[in-house]
Amino acid sequence: MRLSYIKKNGFTLIELLVVIAIISILAAIIFPVFSTAKDKGRQTVCLSNLRQLGTAMQLYTNEWDGLYPASRVIEGGDGNPYGNWAGCFHVGGVCDPTLGQIYSFVMNREMYSCPSDKNSNPPKVTDPKAKPYPLSYSMNDGLSFLNADTMNAPAYRVGLLLHEDVKTIDDGDFNWSGWADGPGGYNAPTGIHSGGACVIYCDLHAKWQPKKQIMADLEAGLWNPYMK
Repeated sequence: MRLSYIKKNGFTLIELLVVIAIISILAAIIFPVFSTAKDKGRQTVCLSNLRQLGTAMQLYTNEWDGLYPASRVIEGGDGNPYGNWAGCFHVGGVCDPTLGQIYSFVMNREMYSCPSDKNSNPPKVTDPKAKPYPLSYSMNDGLSFLNADTMNAPAYRVGLLLHEDVKTIDDGDFNWSGWADGPGGYNAPTGIHSGGACVIYCDLHAKWQPKKQIMADLEAGLWNPYMK
């Protein structure tokens, strides 16, 4: 009687295989959705970071008579390097956002890096002391020390900060002239967020854009602050 009961209420091999197949199909459907949602979450954080950094840039310009901070590493008259907006002192070297020109308006080191680039080791950062690199974003070099009131181009068209590709970033400076992916592969926007990058413009609107669109805008010179 007991054996008959067990046989009646147990699962056959075919039934088990059917259940496993159903679970596999559901997993194949659900897991990509979770992955996409996770990436969208990182993209949202990335946009938030850029908005915070852009606001800090504006506060900096207000305090410095309309002048933007330095986009690239600069050398003083004494031969010593001076940090830029993000605290980079050598191309391919150590970057310390807490020593950057806008940090007093941010006070959060985490905002300088996209979650997608966490613990990344950019190949163009050659100083081993600089890894992992704490920076994901680069500033339009055409804005370096520029007075915001003298810019010829409309502010909504000129990119201020860009999420740069981890393969090319090395100093927090981004060339506006269309040299992206040029000689040596410098200054390329990332494509880590669904084939695109997050950008904040000089009017402080931030958005995601396809990498191809950013490249086309750069090649057309639309990020040139001197071009009407």
